[in-house]
Amino acid sequence: MMNRDLLSFSLAAKGNLTGKNSLVANNIINSKQANSGDLFFAIKGEKNDGHDHILDAIDRGAIGAVVSHDQKIPAPYIKVSCVKKAIADIAREWRKNFNIPCIGVTGSNGKTTVKEFTTHVLSQKYNVHSSRGNENNELGLPLSVMGLKENIECAVFEMGARNVGDIKYLTGIAVPSIGIITNAHYAHVSEFGTLKDIVNAKGEMVAQLPRDGVAILNKDDPYYEHWSSINSSPNEINFSMTQDADIQLIGIKKLDNESYRLRVSCKDNGLIEVDYKTISIHNIQNLLPAIAVGIKLKVSLEDIAHAISTMPQLAQRMALKYHPDGYLVIDDTYNANPVSTLSALDSLNAMSKGKRVFIFGGMEELGSLSIELHSAVGKHACNTVDIMIVLPGQAEIALNEFKGQKIVAKNHQDAINIARIMIDNKSTILVKGSRKAKMESIVSSLIQREPTQEC
Repeated sequence: MMNRDLLSFSLAAKGNLTGKNSLVANNIINSKQANSGDLFFAIKGEKNDGHDHILDAIDRGAIGAVVSHDQKIPAPYIKVSCVKKAIADIAREWRKNFNIPCIGVTGSNGKTTVKEFTTHVLSQKYNVHSSRGNENNELGLPLSVMGLKENIECAVFEMGARNVGDIKYLTGIAVPSIGIITNAHYAHVSEFGTLKDIVNAKGEMVAQLPRDGVAILNKDDPYYEHWSSINSSPNEINFSMTQDADIQLIGIKKLDNESYRLRVSCKDNGLIEVDYKTISIHNIQNLLPAIAVGIKLKVSLEDIAHAISTMPQLAQRMALKYHPDGYLVIDDTYNANPVSTLSALDSLNAMSKGKRVFIFGGMEELGSLSIELHSAVGKHACNTVDIMIVLPGQAEIALNEFKGQKIVAKNHQDAINIARIMIDNKSTILVKGSRKAKMESIVSSLIQREPTQEC
């Protein structure tokens, strides 16, 4: 068994330890996050070199660093040929300490939500470890794996990709026994190249499952059959909102503007009937794979239903925020892609009782399809939005197809000022855009009272 100390980490990374061996509390790549006992990995990025921040990490409590060249520091360090590779090598070895169910989640849309939902369901029975935030890339995923501790009974890891081969690489580190694919569509297509490449990349997880593993697949996705055919395990649980499936939504009733009554068939395992607080139909679909995992790992239907009824609202993902005067802001600012944007517009339309306002920051990484996909947003908004305010850039393309009242704001503050002029206390405002657009600042301002002007 691998120990959680500098010497064991050095051996796993094929590095050389200089200085005294010490136990490692946690692993970090940001010196500002350092606490007592942490090990700092000095990553060299495009803009910053972690080696320049080693002393800062040590000052904050780090017991040492992983580096690519010799250091003169008042702490032990592990010298390796490549720090990024060292993170993966150490995580891969650390994972071998844990013979526990491990769930991997990937997909173009909804993977963070599914990860959080699955974690909440499993927490009704188990001590669960899951990826923090969206630690889902070649650096974040290994850090999450290294966060496994002795008392953990199962783990849930999110896996993102920007190129073919990324999911295969991450799967080799986390080694999931259960693999979930939420969907595949045009997200990061500018980096992948084609939708086919995206589909193949998502399938890399289930193509590497162990024989006793299980693939959990979205039967409503056009590429379900492909993923099912490449599953390296003979075991599959599929889910669907509309057709016969192992986990199937068979009844839905809107109770009010913020909740639904659901009936979910779980084949031979019975029926779940539960009230779920959400404004997004897409979030209901994200519940289904979490239910599948719960059943597979023998969480009772009663506990699964309780998990659904107490599911926490996820920050910046269709979160409802009311202004003191009464109008509602829908905060969906975490990110934006074509599917999530259209779904958010449908939710805005379904729950709004007054003016429907859409503040849009655009979608990134769509490559040559950007004009087509932004135009589709504008067309869809014609039936779901009364007023559309966009920031300069790609979002302006959507206005060419929009037939309602439309404004191009100069910047974030201008968008806020325009919205305040045009809304009333019965309005509902959807704020959405890519991570790069930083739309959360608009939400923060809109839910606060406007400062009183002094005469």
